[in-house]
Amino acid sequence: MRNRLGYLFAALFSLYPLFGAETAVDGSKGVSKAFQNAQPSGANVVSIKGKESSGKKKEKSTEQMLKELKDDEILVEIDGRDGLKWGLLRRHVDALCVGIERSEMQVEGNAALRSIMFQSRVRKLLKEYIEYTLVAAEARRVGVKVAPEKFAEYRARARAEWEKRGKVGEVMLNLIGSGESFYEHNLTNALYSQEYQKQVLVPLTETNDAEIKQMMGIVHSNNTAVVATNLYKRALVADIFGKLRSGMDFGDAAEQWSDSESSATRGVMMDGTDEHPARFAEGELPKAVEDALANLKEGEMSGIVETPDAWRIVQLLKRNGSTERDGEVTVEIAEILIEKDMLQPELSPEQARTRVKEIKMKAVTKMKFHELLAKAKVECKIPLWEPTDPSKKRMRIKRVK
Repeated sequence: MRNRLGYLFAALFSLYPLFGAETAVDGSKGVSKAFQNAQPSGANVVSIKGKESSGKKKEKSTEQMLKELKDDEILVEIDGRDGLKWGLLRRHVDALCVGIERSEMQVEGNAALRSIMFQSRVRKLLKEYIEYTLVAAEARRVGVKVAPEKFAEYRARARAEWEKRGKVGEVMLNLIGSGESFYEHNLTNALYSQEYQKQVLVPLTETNDAEIKQMMGIVHSNNTAVVATNLYKRALVADIFGKLRSGMDFGDAAEQWSDSESSATRGVMMDGTDEHPARFAEGELPKAVEDALANLKEGEMSGIVETPDAWRIVQLLKRNGSTERDGEVTVEIAEILIEKDMLQPELSPEQARTRVKEIKMKAVTKMKFHELLAKAKVECKIPLWEPTDPSKKRMRIKRVK
């Protein structure tokens, strides 16, 4: 396995900018009590099911499948022994959705968007449940132990986090306290998975001086490219400014070059609609932009204004005088914004070591899961991947009727 990991890590280093730095294990995932003492057979293979041909009867939507499931039905089963009831997961997702505050989710009649959000959360939790159930079983097989006090510590930490989350936290705590919750169902698995990572996977992430030097070189090389890109962008801004001074329409230039989503159409900073420009009071715009606007008359254009994240060319559309109602002077502006590529902090040897280990941990965890999945039999009542998800080409869990 170490030889395979060596080749994989070499490939990962070449693709380093694509990876985040987060570690692989967190959250409350687990196995049911019935599975805690079971031994995996290691003989079965995940069923792979291709897309149904267009000539066959159209399958039901995921939304319809979920509506038809009863709370006491097994939603997903692993190796014929560990099963998750739909009711446990449904109540958990319902509680999570209480905290959705996005305005579009509250629109009356917007059931389709709420349904998509609900299904997305169900799929995410199911994938995590499958992954951590398999990892927890492997942890027991290789003799990983979890200290009893860890369970109380984990519960206390989770409760403290939910207490900070307002209404959704209150609903979740009531659900957990009922004794019949997805969280409690998964608690054991979460702890075994974390201990497996610490005791078994962490030793595989040890690094050497060559890998540390390579990581430091990657960051330095990326920064060199950033400097070159920003030199080009600064020259582009100067060229745009020259075109504007030669008579090019500000709106045309904004549509062609502005990186700002809110000003790419005619340059005007809109206030959430296509009808009214946004109004900015003092302190709402970068100081360099406000300083430039202070010397402009309506209709005039600034020079090139540099802020920490971008270069800007700003046009003052209107200066609104203060009123008794709001007491503020506001401005309406048009803007052409060219974003800077940002430098990464250069890494010390110890920071580079940490970064390498994080990348290795992500790779090792993913490799181990797919290795376990290839030996397991996992059946689910719903499809776990949307048709547009590329991962369906690599792996499909069999959906049972």
